[in-house]
Amino acid sequence: MKMNWINCKKASEIISESIDRPLPIYKKILLRFHLRMCKSCLKIEQQFKALHNILSKQKNMPHNEEALPSYTASLPSDVREEMKKLIKKKLTIHHKR
Repeated sequence: MKMNWINCKKASEIISESIDRPLPIYKKILLRFHLRMCKSCLKIEQQFKALHNILSKQKNMPHNEEALPSYTASLPSDVREEMKKLIKKKLTIHHKR
């Protein structure tokens, strides 16, 4: 089987997918190779995982998209704003169920 390398855009798509469901082995391998060479994507993976953890903790809390845990204060403001948008979106979806 020929190994096709992935670019950063594809890596971020696979990272996002990995948060929602288990990856097929070939995607895991491609992502691991990419993350060994690309520190930017490694950082993105860490941020996705942090966001997932925040959302997991927040889904049972009252509907307040402005609330972010205090440990996110060290994140860049643009990342915090994006987290707020995603939390609002997830909470809206959750409350519609």
